[in-house]
Amino acid sequence: MTADRPDGPTSGWAQALTFSPLNLAAALVIAFLVAALGAVAVLGQAEKYSSTATVAVDQPLLIATGGDRVIDKLARLRAKYAPLLRTDTMTVPLAQELGVTTQEVRDALRPSTPADSLLIQVRAVTDSREDSERYARAAAAFLVEYVEQEQVEDEVPAEARFEMVVVDDARRATRTSPDQRRGFAVAAVAGLIGGAVAYVVLQLVRPRPRRR
Repeated sequence: MTADRPDGPTSGWAQALTFSPLNLAAALVIAFLVAALGAVAVLGQAEKYSSTATVAVDQPLLIATGGDRVIDKLARLRAKYAPLLRTDTMTVPLAQELGVTTQEVRDALRPSTPADSLLIQVRAVTDSREDSERYARAAAAFLVEYVEQEQVEDEVPAEARFEMVVVDDARRATRTSPDQRRGFAVAAVAGLIGGAVAYVVLQLVRPRPRRR
């Protein structure tokens, strides 16, 4: 009587490379389920809306004649004041004006300073289109007033003062989340990876045919 021997490839990886229609069908089902879970994870996120107002840093009395020296000064001022929008210096009075908490204002505001410009983009992201526009508009206006008031209190001479001007009021808020394109991309990638891994695992663990 002879001992049982494997019939066909003996290594696990050789077996994994042997095509199995049944395992392929099972892997496709798993891939579909994984893709669906990935899509739900992205598309099931809470809706978020974004609105942006744009503020320019300017010094009308000198910018036309001061050259690069004035431009550098205004660029430094821009870098100083943009981050202040998320500090208590500005979030506390803004929260009082908007009738919300300081944390809500801090979480919503996302200021940025585009390269090669003297602009500050005051972006607000909330779960409401109206609130995003309201936050962005109020924050931009407050920044302009804050800079003016600070220079008055510091008694900066008129000829040395700079100003901030709202050059683009808060734009109509657009939905940023959930993103359907991102949801479909995540679903596709998750499905491909999940299906491939499932097929290999099923191939490795399936019983091997034996012969006497």
